[in-house]
Formats: sequence, C-alpha cells, structure tokens
Amino acid sequence: MSVKATRASFRITEELMKHGKPFSDGEIVKKCLIIAAEESTPDHKSFFAAIPLTRNTVADRADNIGDELEANLKNLCKRFVAFSIALDESTDIVDTAQLAVFIRGVTVELEVYEEFLCTVPLLGTTTGEDIFMAVKSVFLRFDLSSYVYDRTGTPPSKTVKVLEHPPKQRTDRVSQATRRTRPPEPHTGPGHPEFRATYQTRPPGPASGTRP
Repeated sequence: MSVKATRASFRITEELMKHGKPFSDGEIVKKCLIIAAEESTPDHKSFFAAIPLTRNTVADRADNIGDELEANLKNLCKRFVAFSIALDESTDIVDTAQLAVFIRGVTVELEVYEEFLCTVPLLGTTTGEDIFMAVKSVFLRFDLSSYVYDRTGTPPSKTVKVLEHPPKQRTDRVSQATRRTRPPEPHTGPGHPEFRATYQTRPPGPASGTRP
C-alpha cells in the first residue's frame, strides 16, 4: 500500500466523520472513485482500487484521528494559564443525554483558544451531582486536574474558583426607602397638592428659652 493511498483513506474518513456518515459508506465512496477513474483516467484505476475504505478500516482511521485530536488538545491545555468551560446538553440517536464540554483558555503569550473538548454520556439521571462527576472526569482526561483544589491534600498552584453560593438578590427595601426620601419631581412646585402634602411645614413655635 502506497503512502498516497493511506493519506487518501484518512482524508476520506475525515470527511465521512464531518458529515456524520456511517463507516460503511467508505465502500460506496470507493466504488464511486473507481467509476470516475474508469471514465476519466483509466490508467489510474488501480490507484483508486488500492485505497483501503472497508468498514473496519474506516473505523480504525476514525479512532486514530480521534486520538490525534485529543493528544493535540491535551498539549494545548497544558499551555493555558487560565481557562473557563461551558456546558451544553444534547441527546444522541438513542435518546441518551450527552454533556458537551467546551473550553476557552489563554496562554502566557495572551493567545486565546476556544475548542470543543468532548461529550460525556449521562446515563440514568442528569442531576447536579451527575454533571459534576462528568466534568471531573473530563478534567482528569485532559490533564486539567492541576487546576482543581484537592481538599484532602496540599492545594496546587493553580486552583479553580467555584461560586458555591450565588449572590443574593437585592431586596426592595432600598428602593422603597429611596422613594420615601426622594424629593418631588421637577414638575411639582409649591402650588402642587403633592408638594403641600409632603413638605407642609409646621407653624413657627416659641423661641427657645421664652415662656408662653
């Protein structure tokens, strides 16, 4: 098998993966290539016929591509000095919940990257604990555990700040007090009823130190 045929096999497998096609479609693609070669360049028919595109071969190619992408993501994550993650939930073809994990990180050179890490199946329930355990497995899988604070041991140099309790919402007491002490609107003058009711002054009393 030539190097060109192997590269063609990988590139065709990548296109099948991008479009979500089954691995068995590789054999159909190969037949189409042979037909095109017979009509256009019969001399190159043997080259297209030598491209390995069987179901098992395409599956192996897909695994190799996935491993290479994951290795590149791990190396990229090691360069991050700070990062954030985003989560999304979807379902697959058999109605199994899938947790999609995205990452956005910045390197020491201030280079910002946004990548899709992986999907984690949530079998059974989808509680907060299940999501937490799924995210924890992703951290361990992509060597992000150095960012996690280990409460049972010495905390590492890189820690993750988790907002355990969201800030409480402001009550309406402040706004009510503001409304009570707020001066009247500009259109309300001394002759306005609201002005007289709010700012009615008392009659002057006796001066201090004098008897009635």
